[in-house]
Amino acid sequence: MPRTNIKYDDYKVKAFLDTNIILEGRPLPELPWHEIDADGPIIVLLTPTAIKEVDSKKQDGRIGKRAREFNRLIAPVAAGGPPIVIRESGPRVELALARAARIPWDQHDDLDPDDGDSCIVAEMLNAKEMTDTGKLLVSHDIKPISFATSYDLETLHVSDSWLRQVELSPADKKVRKLEAELSEYKATEPEFKIKIEMPEGEPVSVIRIEDLTDAERALIEHKILTNNPKQSQTISGYNFAFNYDSSYNSRFDAYYKNVQLFMANYSQRLERLFNQARFRIHVSNTGKIQAENLLVEVNVSNGWLHDRYVWVSPAGPEVPKPRNDLLTSLSIMQQKAPIIPPRVGRHDIAFKDKPNWQSSFSVTCEDFRHGQEWFYDGVVGINSRALETKIIVTITASNLHGKKREVKLISKTAETTHFSQLIDQETLKIIVNTPIDEAIRRKDYKEAIDLTACGHLTDMFFAVRSGSFRIKRQACRRVINNDKRLPVGDRVRRRLLSDLS
Repeated sequence: MPRTNIKYDDYKVKAFLDTNIILEGRPLPELPWHEIDADGPIIVLLTPTAIKEVDSKKQDGRIGKRAREFNRLIAPVAAGGPPIVIRESGPRVELALARAARIPWDQHDDLDPDDGDSCIVAEMLNAKEMTDTGKLLVSHDIKPISFATSYDLETLHVSDSWLRQVELSPADKKVRKLEAELSEYKATEPEFKIKIEMPEGEPVSVIRIEDLTDAERALIEHKILTNNPKQSQTISGYNFAFNYDSSYNSRFDAYYKNVQLFMANYSQRLERLFNQARFRIHVSNTGKIQAENLLVEVNVSNGWLHDRYVWVSPAGPEVPKPRNDLLTSLSIMQQKAPIIPPRVGRHDIAFKDKPNWQSSFSVTCEDFRHGQEWFYDGVVGINSRALETKIIVTITASNLHGKKREVKLISKTAETTHFSQLIDQETLKIIVNTPIDEAIRRKDYKEAIDLTACGHLTDMFFAVRSGSFRIKRQACRRVINNDKRLPVGDRVRRRLLSDLS
């Protein structure tokens, strides 16, 4: 059909719409047209570039439907029909297309023919069949507004009230759906909060001790053996069976070999004493339901974990001594008898693998209730020769999908030094502070320090093989009943304090 002749200048306002008003704005009848003119009439126009940009969005996952709906709306006008009435009154608004003459780009040096905003302004300036009177560019973007203003065209920078609520793209909708499904899972499974901290602060100071020369190693080994000579035993007398230790020779031979092993990596062994720090773990069930068959695994990279400080004596392993009091030895055996562990309750935390100078340990709980907490204070040994040391806490449960994991990177400062800066070379006593000085001086030091982790004091707590000696049954019974105790703890404590003096 023949194209309808539109008398554009009969309208009070000729509003040229930027593409964002069509694609991002509210439906045309709902727009606040009174902000342009309260009386009207207003003719809303789209330039060829604006129509092209709308066409290009027909397959867009988020705004494609809007682009297709607008194309159906404008189709009768594009086919030559009269303007479409958007609103009858308050003000009256009609929709049509604008045609542009060939654009003299050489007269618009600040406009780029390859830029969509520039083209819309140029087409507005060169629109056919209308004068410049009443022309108005309507946009939510600053860029076309600035172009039009430079050519003295009227503009309206619309507010967000012209835009509809942002619709999600298909990808965003999928994310929202997955988030909703995850929330449903969380409603039927426990949630955890894990906190790992260093109570004494960071960075942790660690020491790297320079490797000993062969001469230094030989000198220290000689001092250790000289200070701990083999003792002689008397092989006569009525009480020979009680005073002579037939195992002493073999135990001293083993001690001699242990000293050699100890000296093979003397620097690294001493580093264990200086490079340890307290750490604390806090695990809580912050969800709405209990955690069933909870398993908490604690691991460390480039280090070790323990429930106490670890003692390393610079004077080497403990030297064995003849055991000349069999009855007291039996008392120690009875003192170290196995203890039946208490029954673990349904809501109690129990160790599956205890922290014992290894790289990991774990605890379990059959029913870790909502709001229940678990605190653990331990000691971490830090390898000063590694770049970093991390404590990793991993939680699993039978009613938890996946795992909950927290990683703590221990901040540290490292210093390289010679062993002579830490140890008196003559007496082999420590001359600087260590992380466990205060614990050694306390009466409960045995609860805070593991004296046997590095194998130095294994001879302190010995076991007597049954049948090695002939003693009367009545004598054994008297020992057990009297529960005599050898003051081993005091002897060990005296040695520790001596090493630190």
